[in-house]
This record gives sequence, C-alpha cells and structure tokens, in this order.
Amino acid sequence: MSRRNEIKQKQAIQAQIQLAFSNSEKKAASWLAPSTETTESNSTYLDLPIVPPGAGLSSLEESPGNIRDFIESDSTKPTKLRPSKPHQQTKAMSALTNKMRSEKRDKIQKRLTTKPPTKPVKKEDSDSDSDEDRKIRNSRTVKKSIKSKRPF
Repeated sequence: MSRRNEIKQKQAIQAQIQLAFSNSEKKAASWLAPSTETTESNSTYLDLPIVPPGAGLSSLEESPGNIRDFIESDSTKPTKLRPSKPHQQTKAMSALTNKMRSEKRDKIQKRLTTKPPTKPVKKEDSDSDSDEDRKIRNSRTVKKSIKSKRPF
C-alpha cells in the first residue's frame, strides 16, 4: 500500500472518530437542561471590573465596565474608551526622524539604482591577434610543470 493511500485512510478514520465524538456530545448535551439561573459565585464573577492592559489597580475607578457588560454587549467594536493624546514631538526630534527617514529612502534608492560592476568580456579573435601578442600573453602565464618522479 502506498504512503498516500495510508494517509487518506488515516484521515478518513479520524473524520469518523470525530463525527462519533460530536454525536455523543450532542446527545449528552440534550439530556442537560440549560440553566438560566445564576448562582452567587457566577454573579460575583460577572460583576468583576475589567482592568485594561498595562493599567494598575488604582485605575479601577476609571474602569470601563465589568464582565457582565462585556458579555451582554453586542459584538460590534466599541468606540475608544479613552481619547488618545496626539503624540507631540519637539521640532528638533521631528526633524531628526524626518532626516532618518530620508536617509533610509536614499540608501534604498541607491541600492536599487546601482548595478553591480560587470567584468569586461574577453573576446578572443585569432585573426586580430598577432603572433607577438600571443607570445607576450603566454609568457605572462605560468605553465604547469609535470614531474614524472614521485617525491617518496
């Protein structure tokens, strides 16, 4: 049996098991009647205040609400709880950030526009080379010496 068929077979078995579990969960849930009454511990839990992230316990007086309000609210995104202060910078700081941005742009622009240097392509035309040029070129190169004897 191929590996592909084994994987398909395992996936089919997993799907059957998952279906059986979900059916048994539905059956067990149908036996239980939904309770609408709230217990005392549940009620106290729902009345707990919501502490915003990063806020301390001292901000509980300014707390936007409690858990019950959050659960019972509609699912649309709420408006901002606190008006955010616009981030004000000094002129020197804003000039520095603008300069840094422009330098980054310039670096990126240079990188994109600069092409890597290309090496000149050697053209070997035997007709245009004279014998003297060939001799000079050959004299510049070092020939490999072949030794017939082993050193050991």
